[in-house]
Amino acid sequence: MDVKTIIKDSAEVQRITRLAEGDVYKRVEKTYAGAELRFGIVQSIMGNGTDAAFTALEFTVAYSTTVTVDLRVFATTMTDDLVLFPAAPEEVAVHLQEVIKTAQQQVKDAEQAAQRKRLVLDQVYRVEDLVGHGRVQTPAFSSTAAHAEIEG
Repeated sequence: MDVKTIIKDSAEVQRITRLAEGDVYKRVEKTYAGAELRFGIVQSIMGNGTDAAFTALEFTVAYSTTVTVDLRVFATTMTDDLVLFPAAPEEVAVHLQEVIKTAQQQVKDAEQAAQRKRLVLDQVYRVEDLVGHGRVQTPAFSSTAAHAEIEG
């Protein structure tokens, strides 16, 4: 059974016939792990009579943990076909809630990681202070002993 045939036969055909600034779309991008759904908002349209291009702000949540936002440029001179699907603003709003939730979690995780690194740095500063003020010393040792023994 061919999955492509099932999808093609049952999918409603929708074609974007014109793009304008502020239009929202979705597209599927192939990744090494399969495919990723990206939502985009058209930022600008450019054309010179022969070639056309547009810029879009694209966002997605990858692996449920990483938010990416990219300014992308798509042009008629690109070698790969660009396949866009129409998206409703309501659909984008739902997706944005997931993006916001994931981004907030990323910020929280980064703040916690930064706090842990600040604690490590504080400990290093304390040791530096001890060394700088002569509050540490070389342990007693004997230059004739072949093996050190720890008492205890």
